[in-house]
Amino acid sequence: MKINNIQRQKRRARYTITLSNGDVFGISEGVFISSGLAIGDTVEKDRLLSIIQKENISKIKDSAYLLLSYRSRSKHELKTRLLEKEYTLNDILPVLKELEQLGLINDQSFIESYIRDQVHLKKLGPFALKASIIKFKIEDVLVEYAIDKIYKKYPVPDLIQELLLKKMKILAKPIDDNSKTKLINFLKRKGFSWADIEPKLIENGIL
Repeated sequence: MKINNIQRQKRRARYTITLSNGDVFGISEGVFISSGLAIGDTVEKDRLLSIIQKENISKIKDSAYLLLSYRSRSKHELKTRLLEKEYTLNDILPVLKELEQLGLINDQSFIESYIRDQVHLKKLGPFALKASIIKFKIEDVLVEYAIDKIYKKYPVPDLIQELLLKKMKILAKPIDDNSKTKLINFLKRKGFSWADIEPKLIENGIL
């Protein structure tokens, strides 16, 4: 097949390629430059497939960069989002590997940042925290290391105390049985165990 025409698209840095058999396809400027295509060139099937694959990789990279521009993501999360866009896994995997090498995806730093925000900002306890992490499918060893590191910086008793003081300002005083139940249920929903909750309730004269 020969290349009958090459036209630069007006609104984007892309080129439209027209072949002698009537096929038309678009490629990004980067792929066009690297391919060295020119009008009148004869393009063998293998070369054409290679160019199309490079274009697919280019599209995946663009999609990945866009997703990462909104917020950091785990490797699994990014892979899932790219699969949802109907890219093939064989084309996605080398892109993920390149992004890892560039440091643009890093499950260790991602999970540490995520846990820090959930603990420091939302005051989540271990149970709720672990439940929220499952969706990222990050290696257990990375998760456990990050959890241990963050809870050393923000100890569970301190988090419970902070939540208690805030909640007690809202509840009616003195703290009656109904208010105690609300406090306990609130702390459990936040992901804290009774073993951690009870000592703080005693310390604050609630039990």
